[in-house]
This record gives sequence, structure tokens and C-alpha cells, in this order.
Amino acid sequence: MALTGAWRRLAVAVAGVVAVGGLSACGGGGDDGGTSLPGEVKTTSRLRFDPGEFTVRLDRETSFTLVNEDDDREHNFTLTFVFVDADNFVSVDVAPGQTAEVTFTVKERPPAGTTFTFYCRFHQSQGMSGKITVR
Repeated sequence: MALTGAWRRLAVAVAGVVAVGGLSACGGGGDDGGTSLPGEVKTTSRLRFDPGEFTVRLDRETSFTLVNEDDDREHNFTLTFVFVDADNFVSVDVAPGQTAEVTFTVKERPPAGTTFTFYCRFHQSQGMSGKITVR
């Protein structure tokens, strides 16, 4: 059955949306190259980061908002190997119910399969940590 002009345009539009959605899902449709970095990383009263794992790009500035959802405790985001030099590190404190900006750039490619650990300097001994993968 042949499609009329209006139906043909609709079919082409739907096919285009499906194709773009498929590319985005596999990391090929976005400007970020598939980076799974959220706009926010939350700290919780259960002494966890949410998300507890994310991916950043090599030689690109990484920036996100650290949100403290805990009403009672100060939390922190610490990354001791900033990939710039051994004397540099990231350590950002956030008061209960507040937000803070975290920014860093990965300058050196880590060995394949390596992840870096970030943690809360106040609660690391209680398991408050997460992982960063570099693409």
C-alpha cells in the first residue's frame, strides 16, 4: 500500500525520532560522548552518594552540583588524585541541606579498567565512597 504525502512525512518523522533516540541510548547521539555524569551528586542520611558511580571524559572539565540531602550532618566530596599533580586534590564540603559546586579535570589516562575512588572525608570509614571511570 502506498503512503500519501502526509502519511509519508509522518512515517519519515517517526523514523528519524527513533533513529536519534537509538543513537542517544548507545552514547553516539550526544555532545558529551556518552559521559554518564549527572548534573547532581547527592549525599544521603544513609551515608551514600547518589549516584555512587559515574564516568568522566579525559581532558574535559567535569562539573556538578553536590547536594547534601542529609538534615543532620555535613558531608564532603574528596578526590585525592586530581590527575594534575600530586600536590593537588579536590575536597568540597557541603553543610546539611545545602549545595556546593565540584569541578575537576582528568589530565592523565589511567590504566585500562582502573576506577578512581571518591569519598566523604567525614564518613569514609563508614563506607561513604564511590567510583569514577575515565573514558
